[in-house]
Parts: sequence; structure tokens; C-alpha cells
Amino acid sequence: MKKILSAITIAAMLGTGSMAFAQSEVTQANSYAGLIDAIPLSGSSDLSSIASEDQVVIVLVSSLETTAPGTELDNSLSTNAAATDSMRTNISANEFITAKLAAEGYSAENVIAISVDNTGNQVTVYVDNRAS
Repeated sequence: MKKILSAITIAAMLGTGSMAFAQSEVTQANSYAGLIDAIPLSGSSDLSSIASEDQVVIVLVSSLETTAPGTELDNSLSTNAAATDSMRTNISANEFITAKLAAEGYSAENVIAISVDNTGNQVTVYVDNRAS
């Protein structure tokens, strides 16, 4: 029930009227599948339109709703190390993302993936807090 209400709320806020779309977005951002899909694309994400901390959503790996995929996450991080390095450089160059991370006690080095929405107006920042 909570997911359905969240989807309705998001659909209303976005003005899409599409609960299926909103539910997909919520589920994807809060899952290991969404995280793993975002890793190889993170290094090429354009962060230039992120001009406010309100556009930054931090998702902690420990909060993901699905079961951890065994070694799949670590394998993806290893395979995409160059993209991760590039992403962290891009994050460090954006004062709004770094400020939001700092307010939560994190830095670009804690980020393992990002996902920018289709409009370029919101970025989901995945923070690896598994060792915390």
C-alpha cells in the first residue's frame, strides 16, 4: 500500500498522471537493479543542470529494498572503475551535490553511482555505506 501511495503522490507532483511510470521510477531508484544499471552510465552523466541541493536525492546502499545481488555489485564497480572515477570528479565540480553530501556526512568518494532523471532536473546519488 505504501508503494502505491508513493506512486500516486509522485505522479501527481510530476503531473504525469501515470502511476505505472511513477511506480517504476520509485522501485528502480530503490533497488540493486537500479544501482547496478546506473554504474556504467555514471561517468558520462551531465550534472550541469543541477543548480540546487533540492535537486539531489541521496540513496544509501543499505536502504535498497531488494536483496543484495551477491558479488554482482562489486564486480560492476570493479569493471567500471574508470566511469566511477570520472563520476566522482564531476560530482566534486558541482557545489550543490557536494554540499548535500557533506550535510549528510559523505563526500564524492562515498558515491558509487548516480542517475540523472530524463529532464536533467534531479540526480539520484547512490552512497555506499555498506562498511559503515
